[in-house]
Amino acid sequence: MMLSGKTKKQTFVFLLLLLFICAVSPRAYAQEEASGVTLTAQAGFDGFYKAGNWLPVQITVGNNGPAIEGELRMTVGSFASGEEVIYNTPISLPTQSNKQVTLYVDMPRILNTPKVQLLDGNGRLVIEVATNTLSQLSSEDLLYGIVSPDPGELEFLEDVTGSYKRASVAFIDIDGLPETAPAWNSLDVLVFNDTDTGNLSTKQQEALRQWVSTGGQLVVTGGPGWQKTTAALSDLLPVTVTGSETVTDLPTLSHSTGVPFRDEGPYVVATSSLRSGELLYHQDGLPLLARQAQGMGHVYFLALDPKLAPLLDWDGNEVLWAVVADEVPERPYWAQGAQNSYSAGTAVSSLPSLVLPSALSLIVFLFIYILIIGPGNYIILKRRGRRELAWVTIPAFVILFSVIAYFTGFQLKGNDVILNQMSIVYGSLDGKPARVQSLVGLYSPRRSTYDVIFPDGVLARPFDRTMGDMSGSGSISAITQGSEFVMSKTRVDVSAVETFVAQYYHPGPDVTGQVSLELDGNDIILNISIQNNSDITL
Repeated sequence: MMLSGKTKKQTFVFLLLLLFICAVSPRAYAQEEASGVTLTAQAGFDGFYKAGNWLPVQITVGNNGPAIEGELRMTVGSFASGEEVIYNTPISLPTQSNKQVTLYVDMPRILNTPKVQLLDGNGRLVIEVATNTLSQLSSEDLLYGIVSPDPGELEFLEDVTGSYKRASVAFIDIDGLPETAPAWNSLDVLVFNDTDTGNLSTKQQEALRQWVSTGGQLVVTGGPGWQKTTAALSDLLPVTVTGSETVTDLPTLSHSTGVPFRDEGPYVVATSSLRSGELLYHQDGLPLLARQAQGMGHVYFLALDPKLAPLLDWDGNEVLWAVVADEVPERPYWAQGAQNSYSAGTAVSSLPSLVLPSALSLIVFLFIYILIIGPGNYIILKRRGRRELAWVTIPAFVILFSVIAYFTGFQLKGNDVILNQMSIVYGSLDGKPARVQSLVGLYSPRRSTYDVIFPDGVLARPFDRTMGDMSGSGSISAITQGSEFVMSKTRVDVSAVETFVAQYYHPGPDVTGQVSLELDGNDIILNISIQNNSDITL
């Protein structure tokens, strides 16, 4: 059979493509197998987070191949402005190892499926995966977090909004709760149901207590699994739990809510006695729902298991849980911290130690300069009969006064790097942990590069001084997370200020006060007295 020249050419190209596929595909597959690396990433609380709050990203890495010394990296930013911020953390992966790492990132509104990369020691990409899809909520949304083996039984809570416009329900594993308190700020209500809270790490427990103290609502349930559910939280509860018992009916609860139970008894109830706080529902003195204030938040104990009768699929659940939702505080605008980056940047860039010379000093300096370089220089040279030397004396005086001005300015601005910090503190006045937003300005007298290190428990990032919100990439190389939070290779120009915003929790200052209202005819008089017992000037 004879082939034309065109047919021969097409056949030749086809054979080349087939040979290329056969040669390359097995090699690519072999490389994937040889790497032996698996990577998964879960962001937010079941994908939910609130604008302006830190996003926890839980990353799980497995390595069945050669050992890797590298880093985990997330690059986030605004595609509109082109600004990007790199968040990374070093990681060591020996052969046959599995590790879990949490990165904390500030997520822009436009990005809903960020990617996580594993890079080796030479900066080469080993593997890349996308996180779960994110859903950003506003400050008008209520977010429930449910830690339960069967969280779907509490999905009805999305209809219990309290004073908020909407509500969302996040199903969370106990390992997914952050160890850094500022990363909890998206949550409003957290429910532990039939879960061993003894698995909470020390840092998770500390973060939980700090979150509650600034307005978080914690609900701990009872029922047959009360022992494991209260394991790490017994000292927070408003009751002392002693055991459980089976009762045939709970008429007080059904009558109080006005909704009869769907399922008949018997019901398993955790038995307890009120230690502090108040009883919201009880049956002949047996606490069914008790509440205790903790700072600005509350801790609830629900003696029943929501997954079991009589609460399972009960139409009165929304009435019962509205008691919790109604206590979620509506935070004032200032409690959200600084919102305008230009005002924040201007405030933190105003350094009291760097005082500009007064207008009078500048006028006197310029007057002396003009007097000497002009008539003074002319009169002296004329008397000496050497006016031709003006071409030498004038440049000399210019250089002299320039040197004087330079060294005077250098003395005024100083030779030290300065950190200026301003903080907004939100919390109660009982010494409980308070939520802090700090604006930090790094002043440098010369063009240089710095590593700005924040201690453990602090989440920080740069922001740019614009007319918008507190966003921006600043002039940093990356935000490196480990035992400390590091703004790596921060570039600062001569006499410039690089700005950062940090969030953390800190015991509130010792401040006491009283507030009273008085009626004076048709006027209402508000009397406030505040006493600062701390060593901090407020």
